[in-house]
Amino acid sequence: MNKKSLMIVFIIIILILVGIFMKMKYDEKKYYDEQKERITIYMKHNVKGYKI
Repeated sequence: MNKKSLMIVFIIIILILVGIFMKMKYDEKKYYDEQKERITIYMKHNVKGYKI
């Protein structure tokens, strides 16, 4: 029983770490998409002859 409970705890810790990693990757992608949109809007309004 001790070995089984140790494996369950280990699996739960790994799942939590994977969840945190996936959340960080999602937030990073979202951040870069927002920055890309802001740069596009800036370029459209402030640079002559800029085409998307």
